[in-house]
Amino acid sequence: MNSNINWFKKIADQWHIYREPIIPSFGEVALMKKVMRTGARVLVLGATPRYRDLGHELKCEVVACDMNLEMLVSTSRLMKYSYKSAAETWVIANWLETPLKTNYFDYILGDFVISNIPLNLRSQFYLEIKRLLKKDGLFITRHIMLDHNLKASAVVTHYADQKDPNICEFQFAMQSVVWNKKLKQFDLRSVRQIIKQMIRKQALSNRRKYKILYQRFIADYPFEKTWFQDAEINEEKKLKKYFQITAKKHASDHRLSYLCPVYFLKKK
Repeated sequence: MNSNINWFKKIADQWHIYREPIIPSFGEVALMKKVMRTGARVLVLGATPRYRDLGHELKCEVVACDMNLEMLVSTSRLMKYSYKSAAETWVIANWLETPLKTNYFDYILGDFVISNIPLNLRSQFYLEIKRLLKKDGLFITRHIMLDHNLKASAVVTHYADQKDPNICEFQFAMQSVVWNKKLKQFDLRSVRQIIKQMIRKQALSNRRKYKILYQRFIADYPFEKTWFQDAEINEEKKLKKYFQITAKKHASDHRLSYLCPVYFLKKK
């Protein structure tokens, strides 16, 4: 997993400005809530405030596992039930090898966690999830999908034209544009150059809005991060080796929800 400390620090510092789809929408959380029971044991992979709130709302035992303590501390302030974070169990560990009990959790919640894991370590990750889940437990996670019909110029122009562009949405759309098919990964470093090239192509009177988009983008996004992503058919083929896909659902409360399926996975 990418454990770059600068990335963790920037995410922790800026979580309060993030919007959907970088963070899960209330609609996506509601999809999860429908299948979860009260009083269960819940493991949150990472520090996602809305997932931890969901556990507390359902009066569950909440365990949060992250590689960085600062993430857990900073995001706790953003929780609806922030006063309940003191009752959580925090585990600072790598998701590939946790010190947690076998067959303990009813639900494991993840937010784009799979794409954090290099492809050659996916099997180890899935086996660890299976170890932690009860026999009838569920691994519920949002997963990144890519839209290969998106074109750089169209995406950049669409968001540059907006008076108050959703930079989180722009970042997410650009993932599909910059995905490296050969390496099966993406990062957003190249987006800076894409926007610069478009600025140079614009008439002087039209450059300002592209410059604003560029400045917003470089201010908000931590470039140190690399995400690992295969084609959708291959991602699901790998999942099915370890899990039964009991459902794959999309919320409808944000523009790019079609790229953020929620998987409901039962271990085989």
